[in-house]
Amino acid sequence: MLVYDTMSAMGKTCSFFGHRSIIDDVSVKQQLYEVVEELIVNQDVDTFLLGEMGDFEIIAGKVLQELKKKYPHIARETILCFSEQLQGDGKVSADWIHLDLAVSKCKRRGRIPKRNQMVVDQSDVIVCYINVPYGGAYTAYQRALKKNKQIINLTKIWDE
Repeated sequence: MLVYDTMSAMGKTCSFFGHRSIIDDVSVKQQLYEVVEELIVNQDVDTFLLGEMGDFEIIAGKVLQELKKKYPHIARETILCFSEQLQGDGKVSADWIHLDLAVSKCKRRGRIPKRNQMVVDQSDVIVCYINVPYGGAYTAYQRALKKNKQIINLTKIWDE
């Protein structure tokens, strides 16, 4: 796997945020597949940013891996918070792995929030699975709202 220190810039960019645990992963995967394919086909989204910290992002990575077969032009970038993740188990589903220097210079506890801020700021579309009003995914969701990003929340608890 190739490690880049800069993010690609092609068409539009989409990122994923969700809580660590997903109850009905089969249903979420189907929803996610439909939403992401719609973004690729009708909204010119071709770059997808993943953190792979929880179930939702892992499901998103699997969906992107499937869609990459049908749409080979899309790019999947995994944005890491910790350098030791580079030595992982080889399960990262990405074309590129990115360890941001600004994120890696933060204290360990602050790296995920810093990465999430960076990812929200560089995304045109946020696809999320937010069902409680707290946690890192919810904080990223709030930032996306303030930045007037297009938000698709698969839980449909809040009106976007």
